[in-house]
Amino acid sequence: MTVQATGYLMLVTSLPAEVPAADVLEAYRLRWQVELAFKRIKSLLGIGRLPVRSEALARSWLFAHLIMALLIEGTPPPRAAYRDRSEPAF
Repeated sequence: MTVQATGYLMLVTSLPAEVPAADVLEAYRLRWQVELAFKRIKSLLGIGRLPVRSEALARSWLFAHLIMALLIEGTPPPRAAYRDRSEPAF
């Protein structure tokens, strides 16, 4: 659970007290990024609900969409997005 009050961020965890607070916060931030990535994938690729009922087809459908998500996420934006706006476009 996370509570933010008066400028403090409080994370409640079941980890032992020996785990440094910086490590807990780093793990929490990483977990949150994973959650956001899955939300983005579900939204962009429409994989919130499986359209098939058999396990084999569901697995194939899900793997295909995950591969597509990796390809989309790994593709840099078009080069034109980086060009200097003062240069003419060819």
